[in-house]
Amino acid sequence: MEIRGNKNNQVAGNSNIIDNSTNIYVEGSKTLPQTKMYKILEIFKSQEFENNTDFPLDLPEEIGKKMEYNCSKIYREIFRVLSEDYYNLDQILKNDFVESEKVIKQVRIEFITNYGEEPDEIHESFGDNVLNEIKSRLVKKIYDDPRYKETPFDYEDVEQFVIALLQCCVADCKILYKPSMKDQK
Repeated sequence: MEIRGNKNNQVAGNSNIIDNSTNIYVEGSKTLPQTKMYKILEIFKSQEFENNTDFPLDLPEEIGKKMEYNCSKIYREIFRVLSEDYYNLDQILKNDFVESEKVIKQVRIEFITNYGEEPDEIHESFGDNVLNEIKSRLVKKIYDDPRYKETPFDYEDVEQFVIALLQCCVADCKILYKPSMKDQK
């Protein structure tokens, strides 16, 4: 599946209009096996990140509203297409992976370090741009790790894993801004 935007309105297969400059490629509908996810999690959890942020204990807001508030049309569709990967990774993080909190915290720190606690302005395709930038950074961290080179995983596996991880973080309100923030100002 290819989702492409070039500042022109395009009609997607489900009659939604895509207006964005982000090009994202999602390989077919193959789902990453949980064993691959677990091994990539092992590589990711030991990455070095700055540690200068707290975790709020707010309840997660509905993911669709959050994606809409952050102007993230493309990733909303990508998350829908790769929802099975999200479900599998979410189950691993909640049930099997001992240091899952550290993994989520690393992604949260990546977001806060680059975008802050509150948005200056949320503009058209803001959320897609943020998610794409974070995805690129996280994929690079894993791809550059010497342990990754010893695995049979290809670049697309890592990218698919990171997209599922981003979806877990969006669903848990660790990245992107919450619609309720506009009510607090």
